[in-house]
Amino acid sequence: MAALFFAARKKLMTAKAIADSAVICIQPAVVCGRADEEKDEDALRENFGIYVSCFGILLGTRIIEFNQNGVWLRSVEIGQDYISFGYGERGDELHIIRLLYSKPDEGALAGIIENFRKETGVVPVIAG
Repeated sequence: MAALFFAARKKLMTAKAIADSAVICIQPAVVCGRADEEKDEDALRENFGIYVSCFGILLGTRIIEFNQNGVWLRSVEIGQDYISFGYGERGDELHIIRLLYSKPDEGALAGIIENFRKETGVVPVIAG
């Protein structure tokens, strides 16, 4: 029981660190229920978010960790409608995750590039 507790606590701490230090937050879906006359419409709305930080990616309940435990972020590519991350252990095969993401305006994009460069040492590549 104690082992399960500590494993769940570690996962929760990692998820909190990713969400608290997010460089990018992507909201891929908003789920709304039927509104009654007496209920507030916002109370029936559920937001799903993807958080990307220098510690990893939080996809709902799934955590992809990098820059810890020997797994390193090695590349970031920002395209017109996606953002791609290459990560893995040194010398191992690169794992790639590609998220749907609309490229932001130039000011926001410059901030994202600078945050990744400063926090991880990886300079994102802008594709096409």
